Amino acid sequence: MTKETLKGYIAAIIFTLIIGLSFFFSKIALQSGNFIDILAHRFTIALISILPFAYMQRDKISFSKEKIKLILPLAICYPILFFSFQIAGLTLMTSSDAGIIQAMTPIVILIITSVFFKDKIARNQLIFTLISVFGVVIIFVLNGKGTNAINLVGVLLLLISVISNACYTILVQKRLKSLSVIQITFVSTLLGALLFNIISVIMHVLNPEMAGYSTPFRNIDYLLSLLYLGIASSLGASLLTVFALSKISAATLSIFGNLATVVTISAGVLFLGEPIYSAQIIGIICILIGVLGVTMVKKTN
Repeated sequence: MTKETLKGYIAAIIFTLIIGLSFFFSKIALQSGNFIDILAHRFTIALISILPFAYMQRDKISFSKEKIKLILPLAICYPILFFSFQIAGLTLMTSSDAGIIQAMTPIVILIITSVFFKDKIARNQLIFTLISVFGVVIIFVLNGKGTNAINLVGVLLLLISVISNACYTILVQKRLKSLSVIQITFVSTLLGALLFNIISVIMHVLNPEMAGYSTPFRNIDYLLSLLYLGIASSLGASLLTVFALSKISAATLSIFGNLATVVTISAGVLFLGEPIYSAQIIGIICILIGVLGVTMVKKTN
């Protein structure tokens, strides 16, 4: 393992910890605010947080027409399409069913890279990827909650969300030769803040009975949660994702994403006193085996 690859793995692990804990803070935030306002608030905080860095690196963040053409598809895929279709899908399906579909991201990435970019997939890499995904499925299906009747529209919306995330991950890696980490993160954060604030304003106008846009901030727990979601989860995770993709493959990074499920369960057990089931333990073991296997196997080029 090279020094640069190790940096990529470290970034991926930190990214996983941040995303895993984001579900914990999202639960707290949802006690005071709705989904759209939370997205609007978190991306606004992320944009405010990145502005000083963007100013300090304004020479690196300058845009030409060619760079704008390269970066816009990335920003459209994530966060715009990813979160929009994810939210729409979640209104029609349970979070458990959604979690299973979201876990398919590594497989979708492998399919896209092999079909459209002609990347060869090592057999062992595919096997460990499937083991990791299987671990996530076990956690959601066999934890005593089961799954509800399948909503085909919800499945379609979430699959589009997964494909959007996969396309973003792949395209970032392909275009890092022409774009900097700060450029990609800044534009993605800016568009996310604009989109979700516009949607939030429209919702408040159409439904005057909703709590005010800034009302949730009166709750200190909400404020602290949004600071984490905005600075660490939206901004920090985005920076770490782009950095990690400059060191390791998109497929490998997506496998680390499944570790977020392990972090989420651990946070629930440690901080919320939630029970842990045997199915969750089995699933966690499968995820860990899958992650370790993918990081150790040699990729076929």
